[in-house]
Amino acid sequence: MMNPVNPKDLSFFKSNPAFCIRDINKRDYSSRKKFYLYTEDQRYFLKFVGNDIAKNVAELYVKIMQHQQLNRHFPQLMANEEGWLIYQYINGQQLVKYFLKRFYKGSFGETLKIIYSIGNFLSIYHKAFIQDLIPARDFLKPYLIKLNLPSENEELSDKVPIVKTYNDFTMRNILITKSKEFFCIDIDAAFHPQFPHYTMPYHDISITILNILSLAIVPPFFSKKIKKTTSEFLTGYFHNNSEITYSKYLLETFMQLHYNEFFMDRKINTIYAGNKYILFRKMLKKSITQCKFGFLPSNDFLLTPSHNK
Repeated sequence: MMNPVNPKDLSFFKSNPAFCIRDINKRDYSSRKKFYLYTEDQRYFLKFVGNDIAKNVAELYVKIMQHQQLNRHFPQLMANEEGWLIYQYINGQQLVKYFLKRFYKGSFGETLKIIYSIGNFLSIYHKAFIQDLIPARDFLKPYLIKLNLPSENEELSDKVPIVKTYNDFTMRNILITKSKEFFCIDIDAAFHPQFPHYTMPYHDISITILNILSLAIVPPFFSKKIKKTTSEFLTGYFHNNSEITYSKYLLETFMQLHYNEFFMDRKINTIYAGNKYILFRKMLKKSITQCKFGFLPSNDFLLTPSHNK
């Protein structure tokens, strides 16, 4: 075990991302147990997650660092025995802000390239951590019964991989740098006790798609670009993907589960109060409806990136 490290001197951080820091100034703890740590030439983001999650995240991070196609899209990370995570600070813009800014300025093709790459990244992440293959019905049947949905669809008999989930793969947790690189943050959600730690890949895919579709509640002229964006993300994920095949039915089923507040860390009304809660529910309902009118492609959609057309 390492000796305690002074958090004011983290110069070793770049070359030793898996080492522990035990000497953290507890007076700096914020009410949400998140804060930034500054040194002379670096900045870090600190987050308290508890001992078990910190240990699991550290173990997952070591595996990610061994994967060349994944490690360049994650900030460096340390975990300590007291349950703290220390993330390398990434000077970037949240994808949602980057996306909306270019929605109006006409540089949308550039954004689609990034969306495609992000879909491809999530696919690589899932394939790197496949645990098992099971019939979709084995996992979904209890939820279909609770929602009073039919369980006779033939795609429920197909075997689907069980993968390590990301759980919060949304546009606010992806940062775009000035050099157009992207970094994925909040990987600790992969071990949040209220989220599934291993499940079908459609769990993460549906979270991202719902997040993109939520932007469609703004003016109608957004609709065409939103549809292109969802298709580009799915193309990036499923293009040349032999391990995980696209199913519109399974994707819509998981979107229904999220709409009905399955697999969430807290109820929506604890996040959005009053009119905001009503608006958010309407937004999700509209997103589900939009899927039925073509926002999601059919099973035989042409897997050709829009930015290459």
